[in-house]
Amino acid sequence: MLPRSYLYVPADNERFLVKAESSAADIVILDLEDSVANLNKSLARSAAKKFLDDTKRSGIAIRVNPENIDDEKDLINHPKVERIFLPKVSKKAEVHNFIEKSKTTKKLTAIIESALGFTNIKEIAEVPQVATISLGEIDLFTSLVVADKANEDIKLFARATLVYTSSAFDKYPPICPVNSNFNDIENFEAETMKFRSMGYWGRACIHPDQIEVANRVFSVDKELLRKAEEIVALLGDGKNGVAKTSDGQMVDIANLNWAKKYLTIAQ
Repeated sequence: MLPRSYLYVPADNERFLVKAESSAADIVILDLEDSVANLNKSLARSAAKKFLDDTKRSGIAIRVNPENIDDEKDLINHPKVERIFLPKVSKKAEVHNFIEKSKTTKKLTAIIESALGFTNIKEIAEVPQVATISLGEIDLFTSLVVADKANEDIKLFARATLVYTSSAFDKYPPICPVNSNFNDIENFEAETMKFRSMGYWGRACIHPDQIEVANRVFSVDKELLRKAEEIVALLGDGKNGVAKTSDGQMVDIANLNWAKKYLTIAQ
């Protein structure tokens, strides 16, 4: 099953790293970038290396500093690291440059955090090694508007574009962005459910209290799983025209495409 929750952990915070070992998050992201002060970058890299060498948990990613690839190459290619979160991607050439300099073959999550990056989202999605696209919404929206909060239409447009682009370029569903108000769990849950209905899967978290919500909202629905399996069994390779399910619904190739996508997420 695709990961349901991604917990950002500042790599220079020893207490948080200790807790990350037993975290309920499907993926722990060791953050070397924005949550780490510039003076602590070297400390963060050392602490991340120790954590990776000692940890017994699976499901580990790192968010890198694109300008410090040489310093982080060993972490990027550490065998315990399953995925790389590449922040502030603004064009395809930056992704290719990162791959070339780091020599990594691991899956990348490209984080779009600027108007330029958003404008170039299709060319970024063309890179085969980019498995997922995500929005760094705080950086993106504060760069777009003068008001203290971005208009909801601006948010909806950006979020919907991510879904369409991910599907068009055969990427995994986009990951929901962070919500910095970790005290309002009720709002976090409502927002997460809305993201799921839009086509997102999995949520980035900045606090352990958010993990349970993300794991619950993005757990596979048993009835939908049964329905998807039935549709695939009925329609096979899609050449069987239409069929009727056990609950009387007529299904065709469009339903089959949905069923296959759901099974990809669930299995």
